[in-house]
Amino acid sequence: MSDYIIDEASISLPSGWFDRSLNVLGPEPTQDEFKVLISRNEQNGRSLDSFVDQQVKDLSQRLPWFEIQRRGERTVAGARALEVCSTFRDGKAEMFQHQVILAARGRFITITAASLKRVDEACSKTLEQLLATARFQTDR
Repeated sequence: MSDYIIDEASISLPSGWFDRSLNVLGPEPTQDEFKVLISRNEQNGRSLDSFVDQQVKDLSQRLPWFEIQRRGERTVAGARALEVCSTFRDGKAEMFQHQVILAARGRFITITAASLKRVDEACSKTLEQLLATARFQTDR
């Protein structure tokens, strides 16, 4: 068993269970609403580069008109990370997402800021502000 810890509590997970949680963060809804999503995937021996390559391939197959705007390497809280900025369509809306992916404690952490394309700069700026405050947990 392993412990699953959240701010409010902790529970013991059965053997073979993993954290597949998704956190959705955002301001009060507006017409230019955007949100930040944080997801986790087990590393299972994969490299950061191969994980991101697979994620991009999956997105390109699932999202209509998916197009990479920028892809590169960066540092978050002292750790190597990869980022992918892309656009796609959701119905009639042109969407934007800025993903930053890093490895921590045996998991890949994907932090995605998503918005309508028309507010992509504000979306990325907010993500940068959040990433500037990132700190890794070492006591769990």
